[in-house]
Amino acid sequence: MQTSVNQIDFLRTRLSAVTATRTITPVTTSDTEFVRRHVPSGEPIIYVTADKGIPDLFSYYQMSYALAPRNAVWWAVPAPAGKVADWWQDATGGTTAIRRLASDDHARYVVFAGTEIPADLHPSAVWTMQARFAVVEL
Repeated sequence: MQTSVNQIDFLRTRLSAVTATRTITPVTTSDTEFVRRHVPSGEPIIYVTADKGIPDLFSYYQMSYALAPRNAVWWAVPAPAGKVADWWQDATGGTTAIRRLASDDHARYVVFAGTEIPADLHPSAVWTMQARFAVVEL
């Protein structure tokens, strides 16, 4: 099948009209809104979860997607990454490891999701609707 130049121009015009009227709205949830309220725009975030399983992975995806491009979100788990395909950063070692990751990623904010906050870190905001969900400013 041969396509004429007029058909290509028509398709380009149509595609431009469709994309110009479409806006992308990020998916937001109450936990992403909590983070938006407590972490300034432009500040990278270390997002610490309890595990590296599918629920934690999806939680990270959701947070990362909802805050993009407003904030870069880096995932950290208290478990060593064993393969090249592992997406998380190793937060084994508690506060020392978290501070190292934050320094490496130029992050002043750490969000703890479903995991204990080390005793020597003091949350600047705690979401009481969901246990153990907090923002810590380093």
